Amino acid sequence: MHRPFALLAAVACVGCGTPSSDDADTDTVATGDAPMVITDQVSPVDDCTLVILDTDAWGSLTARFHDDANPYTELSDNEDGFDFTFEMYPDQGSGWVGEVGVFPTNCETHGLCATFCPGGGPCLEANGRGKADIQRYLVNNDVLEWPVQIVLSNLTFRGNGATCYHVDEVDLHMP
Repeated sequence: MHRPFALLAAVACVGCGTPSSDDADTDTVATGDAPMVITDQVSPVDDCTLVILDTDAWGSLTARFHDDANPYTELSDNEDGFDFTFEMYPDQGSGWVGEVGVFPTNCETHGLCATFCPGGGPCLEANGRGKADIQRYLVNNDVLEWPVQIVLSNLTFRGNGATCYHVDEVDLHMP
């Protein structure tokens, strides 16, 4: 089910802590008012601990087109405890030039930049392993047109040391 201005995500984190056996069942998506719950599960893709982000507890997703010297589209969510941003630069690299399709999430070669900022920690960029399935996207006369539908998958965010985060899927959509 798609909700307007919602961001759906599953993220993993090493070094963020491990829940105790007294914690709620972490095999299911968080419910209630917790936008982020750390589980005891590890992603088989990158050995990062799984964190569930509950979009029902999130505020609005922000979408805007920046008409700068290097124009780009930004989709972002700022929550208490974390931030998530996806930026799309059609003039950066040769891999993505503004069209729909499936592309690597690589900021340098494709201009598709996913960033996860856990509360109190540094912001981390996805390392290029993931994919962006850009299903509906159009900028017309420097205006971002609705609807927008972008599904990010298999994102790995790594910092210094053992800290890493994994996103199974993020469904960015606006009506």
